Amino acid sequence: KSKDKGSSSESNKSSSKPEKTNENSNAESNEIEARSALLMEPCTGKIIYEKNADEKFAPASVTKIMTMLLTIEAVDSGKIALDDKVTCSENAKKMGGSTMLLDTGE
Repeated sequence: KSKDKGSSSESNKSSSKPEKTNENSNAESNEIEARSALLMEPCTGKIIYEKNADEKFAPASVTKIMTMLLTIEAVDSGKIALDDKVTCSENAKKMGGSTMLLDTGE
């Protein structure tokens, strides 16, 4: 993939933290009920709003969003199709956390 216009090699390093800004005072004055939040401009990495951004929390449903994103990308690239059949492995059945109550082979 090509780099975004105006990006520098310095801003593309994974070890560098995104630049924080307080440009949008309206975003900061709005109360967000979530325990944490982060709003970042995707091209520049500039943080527009943050709340408890450095605290660690369990990922909860964010993992479901990531699963959906990866699935959509795989469908778009032709790696899988929406009508492909998948089965539940013994290993998947034994995992804890959220479950669809599937048995091995379903």
